[in-house]
Amino acid sequence: MLYPYLTLDVPETATDEEVRRAYLQKIRIYSPEQSPDEFQRVCEAYELIKTELARTRLHLFGMRGNNPGAPMADLVPKPVTVERHRAGVTLWIETNTNQP
Repeated sequence: MLYPYLTLDVPETATDEEVRRAYLQKIRIYSPEQSPDEFQRVCEAYELIKTELARTRLHLFGMRGNNPGAPMADLVPKPVTVERHRAGVTLWIETNTNQP
């Protein structure tokens, strides 16, 4: 997939409304009946940058550019749950306090 800002022809500083207007303009030009591939590219680009949060994710994590057939869900990273483990600190304190 091309860089979404180039696909929609908007600057990286575009607002939600500017991105939406560019998207609506492009889907009028590339209808799904006449240009299904280009229509799909426009829709995917819009999904990647349609909100400020989506644009921030794109700027922070980038795109998976080597997999053009990847579904949209795979292109946007999901939050990760982090678990805490207390045993490591306690074990370190016990082993280091017994030394002469």
